[in-house]
Amino acid sequence: MIRHNLIQKFDYTELPNGLRIISEYIPYVRSVSAGLWVEAGSRDEKDKKGITHFIEHLVFKGTKTRSAKRIAYEFDSFGAEVNAFTGKENCCFYINFLDDYLDRATEILFDMILNSRFSKRDILSEKNVIREEIKMHEDTPAEQVHDLFVGTLFDGHPLGSPVVGTIDSVEGIGREDVLEYYKTMFIPGHMVFAAAGNVKHTQLVEAVEKYFHLPAGSDRKRTAVEPQIKEAQKVVYKETEQVNLCYGTACFSKFSPKRYALGVMANILGGSMSSRLFQEIREKRGLVYSISSIYTLFAETGAVYIYAGTRPENVEKVLALIDEETKKIRHRGFRREEVIRSKEHIKGNVVLGLEETSSRMARIGKSLLDRDEILSLNEVLLKIDGVTREDMQSVFEETFGRKETVLTVIGPWQDSASLGPFQ
Repeated sequence: MIRHNLIQKFDYTELPNGLRIISEYIPYVRSVSAGLWVEAGSRDEKDKKGITHFIEHLVFKGTKTRSAKRIAYEFDSFGAEVNAFTGKENCCFYINFLDDYLDRATEILFDMILNSRFSKRDILSEKNVIREEIKMHEDTPAEQVHDLFVGTLFDGHPLGSPVVGTIDSVEGIGREDVLEYYKTMFIPGHMVFAAAGNVKHTQLVEAVEKYFHLPAGSDRKRTAVEPQIKEAQKVVYKETEQVNLCYGTACFSKFSPKRYALGVMANILGGSMSSRLFQEIREKRGLVYSISSIYTLFAETGAVYIYAGTRPENVEKVLALIDEETKKIRHRGFRREEVIRSKEHIKGNVVLGLEETSSRMARIGKSLLDRDEILSLNEVLLKIDGVTREDMQSVFEETFGRKETVLTVIGPWQDSASLGPFQ
């Protein structure tokens, strides 16, 4: 059941089949963003890697009464924007539309998701599309290196599998696999329908009840698996102009109260133009175009790491400077002024990010699906303000202070013996 801390501006309903509906009424806009969030992602796949992402594609291929072309034409006919994405732990099918078209938007969206035909012809055709998507990803090392890092960090854990799968794994997916996985994973009790914009909750619920005809199905539980983090280094040689690298380790789960201190720490390290790594490595020395710190949180664990792209001759310098900055933090801690600046930067991003209805929909939908709670904006800002320098130092010691770190490199680099303190 949902925790009783939803503030009044959010309206909540749970249908008899288990589907949860959450909405935020914004009367001064003329648009609505709505999304069906499903607790199914790449971590839930067994031998059919990439099947969640495959289904995300297949639902756009047509239903029992609509072809793929007709779906596209109908959405375009009332100016709707529709898309979907798949992650490690969930997937989402979302639509942005004018507030006059609530009934039409929900009818087509639910028909597409709930009545997909999953034909053998569509499955064969879409395998080619995904093959091209994988090849395109492999041709973009600045993106691929992130997957390589997460896969190496969580090697042997369900989180280590790539969201899109591999060419071989996707090729091995058949229609029966799709139908079985859909039946098992796409059940209302593990879904949230979220909306934000100029739509009243009663109207939203009426539309959902009218078109969302999916029985409750058998309940399921995701198995928690603690990852075994080991120190590792992986270099993939590729003829490119730049070397792309990621360095980091595991951190906390999405339920941890330490996630706010982690956010402030990561922001100081490489989350903005005023961050330590950006100023020292890009602005002062001109060794990179892009450098940043990133963190992503999951049910049992998380990942925090630094990304950089640089010319091959600068790899050793960049790694040495990253090592130097992390040692400075470990021995000297965080400066008061940078903590204040980082908090204000994060709060500004949080507030500005909620200017769009799609951002608001994503926040409430994902929060309810992930944690069964939604904090108000003021509560989030207070959590950020409440982070202390001691909190951040503790988080730093538990992450970049540990021995089990991972370094991944993609590019024209073979001399792993020259990776200095990271070898």
